[in-house]
Amino acid sequence: MAKRLVADKKERGQSLAELAISLTFLLILVGGIIDLGRMFFTYITLRDAAQEGASYGSYACAQEGGSGDCIKGPTFINNVKTRVRQSSQGNGSIVDLTNWPLNQITVTMTTHNGNAYPCSGDEITVKVQDPNFDITMPFIGAFIGQQILIQSTASDVILAPACPTP
Repeated sequence: MAKRLVADKKERGQSLAELAISLTFLLILVGGIIDLGRMFFTYITLRDAAQEGASYGSYACAQEGGSGDCIKGPTFINNVKTRVRQSSQGNGSIVDLTNWPLNQITVTMTTHNGNAYPCSGDEITVKVQDPNFDITMPFIGAFIGQQILIQSTASDVILAPACPTP
């Protein structure tokens, strides 16, 4: 005589309940992975932009005050910020830095020889930040916040102009 396999009345919806609970956790995990990928992609774009600004700043200079001299002053800093903003054009990036606020791009230069303006051998540092990166998963955002700061910094040695000799 063959035994008949019949589900107990208490276990009829068990599979559906298990699927609902496990699917919820899996979807949260997938959403978190997507957010993590977006954060990483944004960081890479900011890092590349900061490196482009630092590279440009290491060899470029600006004509300050009509003197005709190659000086790394306020006009030069604005030129570096413009170069950072233009770095994402045409590279297929989803992060468009073209209209990036200038206060989110910081350019600092250090002088070692006591000169008024930085020159070869000194250092330029460019920091680009996105203080309002949106987390799309509400559950994850409840723990770390709906917006987080992503920033990148790049430094380079200034190659030009040559320091004036006393």
